[in-house]
Amino acid sequence: PLLLVCLEPIVDDRDAIAHPDACRPKLSMAGGRHQRYLLSMLTERMSLALNDQLNAELASSYTYLNLAAHFGAQSLPGLAHWFRTHAEEEQAHAMKIFDYILARGGTVTLAAVPAPPAPAASPREAFADAFREESEVSGAIDALVEVAVAEKDRATQVFLDWFVTEQVEEEALFSELLTQINRIGDSEVGLFVFDQKLAERTPDTSGTGG
Repeated sequence: PLLLVCLEPIVDDRDAIAHPDACRPKLSMAGGRHQRYLLSMLTERMSLALNDQLNAELASSYTYLNLAAHFGAQSLPGLAHWFRTHAEEEQAHAMKIFDYILARGGTVTLAAVPAPPAPAASPREAFADAFREESEVSGAIDALVEVAVAEKDRATQVFLDWFVTEQVEEEALFSELLTQINRIGDSEVGLFVFDQKLAERTPDTSGTGG
């Protein structure tokens, strides 16, 4: 038997075979693409929330870049490299959101990047501040997920899953480094070894891992 699925009624199977155009939707291809486009667009609330996070990621990148400059001037090249690498990764996170907004038919709105806070006086304080920064980012991502749930935006929920996982890894990383530097205390030799270790960090700006 011949099974036909049509968008408008036909007399019988023989009529459908004789007149195949009867089974074609009246909506043109261009109109179909436009309809799908409208259905996939971000809501205004979701777009605003994503733009806020995009700009927050850029601000975080600026903060870490400032720390890189600070420790570079303090003759701590490992720390300078580590924070510069992290700044680049934050930039990659921002661009991940940037691309997603555009892919969903939204408008990217870039805000002025605020001046970064004055760098911490010591590496220990810098990592303590950075850990607090990452904890705040985690909270912001969680809030973003809540907006996606409220807006019934399943695509954005799936998109944000990557950021949720990334923040778990980020907090764990900073917590570990903070523990290590607390153990060093005021040891200059310990700081030298720690600095060399940080110099080994490999950049990852692909947006697929921390």
